[in-house]
Amino acid sequence: MRGNDIIDLQAASRETNWRRKGFLEKICTPGELHYVLEADDPDRAVWRLWSIKESAYKVHVRSVKTRSFAPWQLSCTILDNTKSRVAIGGYYYTCSTLETAGYIYSTAVAAEETKAPVIDHCFGVRGENWLQQQEYIYQRIIDRYAELAGCKKESLRICKDVLNIPSLYDSEDHSRLFLSITHHGRYAAFTIN
Repeated sequence: MRGNDIIDLQAASRETNWRRKGFLEKICTPGELHYVLEADDPDRAVWRLWSIKESAYKVHVRSVKTRSFAPWQLSCTILDNTKSRVAIGGYYYTCSTLETAGYIYSTAVAAEETKAPVIDHCFGVRGENWLQQQEYIYQRIIDRYAELAGCKKESLRICKDVLNIPSLYDSEDHSRLFLSITHHGRYAAFTIN
């Protein structure tokens, strides 16, 4: 199982003032707060931490089958420029982060997970509103998977469970694959395994 999260840096700078009083204390442990305040680029440090925590949270929800997002309860240890580890209530997740000029993208797996994803793909989003963007993203997922797996697009659909966790369902062979989707601003990404 995987989780992922993408942050459009341009959108984040417009939409969220992380410097407002109390914001960092709500999402950061003391060590993470130190990491942000000592960073050469505190803006990127905040959004990197957020992306890492959100991706780990998505895997955690799949594992424990319950939602309870309290970012300060997710303890993140930055290992290097691309790797980190997150602890959540006795569970551990390994995260990988890709930083570009436009976005920060993180994926997370349970610490013991070794299976590679079937697909891990980032892309620009089209559409004027949220609904058009969601339709574009879903179609992109179906198109990409059908192309790689050699199956019919018409047999694929994206379903969500009671916790709003998506999966990719193939009506031909009745298979269900783990799917994690993320979208922010001009960018989206998905991972299937």
